[in-house]
Amino acid sequence: MIVTQCCLGQRRYVQRCPVYVPHQLFERRPFLTSLLGAVALVMSLFFFMLVLREYRGFGKVPQRADLATVIPPPDMHGIWMEVTQPLIVHCEPVETEYPPDQQILFGRVDSTYFLAEIPGSERVAVLEYDKQAACNDVQRAPVTGVLTGLNPKLRETLESHGMVFPRSAVAVLLCLSCGPRKSVTYLFFLGLMMVVSLWLTTRSWRRYQQQNTSRHMISVSDC
Repeated sequence: MIVTQCCLGQRRYVQRCPVYVPHQLFERRPFLTSLLGAVALVMSLFFFMLVLREYRGFGKVPQRADLATVIPPPDMHGIWMEVTQPLIVHCEPVETEYPPDQQILFGRVDSTYFLAEIPGSERVAVLEYDKQAACNDVQRAPVTGVLTGLNPKLRETLESHGMVFPRSAVAVLLCLSCGPRKSVTYLFFLGLMMVVSLWLTTRSWRRYQQQNTSRHMISVSDC
């Protein structure tokens, strides 16, 4: 069983997919293996550059910003910020879960979300926390996280799990478990993936060339 993890940014884009690959395939089809390794290398490099760009955009300290007026950026351009006003947190969590076949490896809960009102604003904030979380986990001061806009797909998922948004309210997403430290973790993982992919590609390519040389020598000897 090989578990692959594709990372795009820091939050909802982590997808873990258990894939069974017979090891005999790598020995009998070295060209296919080198091709798969090259694809994995390109993908790892692509995601590495995306996460690196986001990490460099965070800065050394979080920005102090007002959730009522700050313009939420799109995904992959999140603002690392410290909230300057109190929030009214609704302590009814909404949890998203891993599929049953992945819960043995990663646990049951993927992320926990809380809806929070912003005093003096028609906006609402969705507070995200990795894994299972309680209300006091998101009420600790200062509230610091990565701000983005709430994309329609995630909003639809939260609504299907019972989160009720005020009518016509603009919602933003504040990931409290995201930031430079998590980016460094992803960068390390992706760097390791690139090294492994490069090693697999070169090893398989050499084996493929050796097989071609052996076949050529056999065909010449038969003549």
